[in-house]
Amino acid sequence: MFQPVNIFKKTFFIFIFIFILLFKVHSLKAQNWQPAGTFPSSLITGIYACKTSPVIIISTLKNGIFKSYDSGKSWMNVSNNEDSLFTLVAYTDQYLLAGGKGKVYKSIDSGSTWTVSPIPYRVAVGKIAFHNAYKIVIGTGSVWDFENLGKGNGILISTDSAETWVQRNTGFGKGNLVIQSLAVAPDGSIFAGIHDENTGLNGRFGVFLSSNEGESWQRLIINTDAPYSVKYSDDKLRINNVFNIAIEDGIVLAAINGVYRNFGFTVKCKVSDVTKQNNKWAVHWVEDSLALTGSFYKQTNSLYKDSQGSYWASISLPESETFNNIYSDKNLVSRSWNISTEGLLESFGRFMFTEDGNGNLYTAGYLGNQLFKRSVHGPLSIKNPDHLDISIYPQPASHSLTIKGSLSKSINIRILSITGVEIIKKEHETVNCETLTLQLPPMLQEGIYLLEVSDETTQSIKPIILNRD
Repeated sequence: MFQPVNIFKKTFFIFIFIFILLFKVHSLKAQNWQPAGTFPSSLITGIYACKTSPVIIISTLKNGIFKSYDSGKSWMNVSNNEDSLFTLVAYTDQYLLAGGKGKVYKSIDSGSTWTVSPIPYRVAVGKIAFHNAYKIVIGTGSVWDFENLGKGNGILISTDSAETWVQRNTGFGKGNLVIQSLAVAPDGSIFAGIHDENTGLNGRFGVFLSSNEGESWQRLIINTDAPYSVKYSDDKLRINNVFNIAIEDGIVLAAINGVYRNFGFTVKCKVSDVTKQNNKWAVHWVEDSLALTGSFYKQTNSLYKDSQGSYWASISLPESETFNNIYSDKNLVSRSWNISTEGLLESFGRFMFTEDGNGNLYTAGYLGNQLFKRSVHGPLSIKNPDHLDISIYPQPASHSLTIKGSLSKSINIRILSITGVEIIKKEHETVNCETLTLQLPPMLQEGIYLLEVSDETTQSIKPIILNRD
């Protein structure tokens, strides 16, 4: 018996279902990383996006410093040299420092011009941390300084805004010390992590603290219970590498490796508790379920807190040479971190992060050659999502679709399944007379699909019905 009311209900619920799926697919798409522009060099070692202008500054290992005035679309070399640069940091949009070989580069005009401040040793300046505008801490040594075989000369401090430098290694011991990580806490205490191939032979164990602005250093005692009841006591915890030290919300995190590569994980402790007697550090987890190999766990090799309070970290297994997982979470100590790698290329080095004043988050792999961005507010790199004014016909379609609207000369097209799985992808399709005819391949079966059309700034997703004749 014919029941028009039931057919109406079914049709209504089908359209509601499609609308929900469209919203879900668009939300997933909106969270993908997008290319920020073509970078003319490679081997990126530092990135900074200004908060008051569309300026982005990048340091490179072989080609000096580059600056973009248009959020990464075009670049120019502003250092006028091909010096090796190992890091880039900013105190304000105007005041930036970059670490070179035996020198520190300084800019007070948002990276347009740079002056050079030599240090007493011709070694890599691999780490820089601001104590304040005048007091600056640098850590020397880098595995990418091939001339010096990666060796360094420990910590140097400037008290005159990077004009002169004094070595401050009291408490470290002797030798060519490589400072692999460096961070300054809000209370002014300085944390330093070392790379030392002779750990266990000369008594240096990795994580150090200075509570007197670098005048002297003390090694921190680290006792921890790793997951699955594996206990590490300080007398056995021979730390060879401290890949990263980060301080957020009063917590210090250190990604550590053993001298014999017999363990690797990230430990954490409240800054206020690090010197307490019998203090125990906790292992920082990023997932409830970890693929274990011996005593290796996923490590936070970088950490960044964006303007919305989310945390971003480059994660790796210590035994792996690739750093291809990025996570975000509103809770630093949560185990429920989310993978956020869609649209990124696998990186050999850790991912670095910076944010501009419009909520665009940028990332690049250390020693990579690609710059990507997304929005911390939701839609990524798309100024007006779902406002690309197009129409598609015929509906239903049998062999082809015509797309008509206010299109740019080049558009990207994707056909997705109703569950969001990509089936067809066509990039940089040329549009003539504001129309484009899309041939539907024979392998595409009858059914309901999603058509995504996008250009550089806008995007639209619409349902299509395929009905073969």
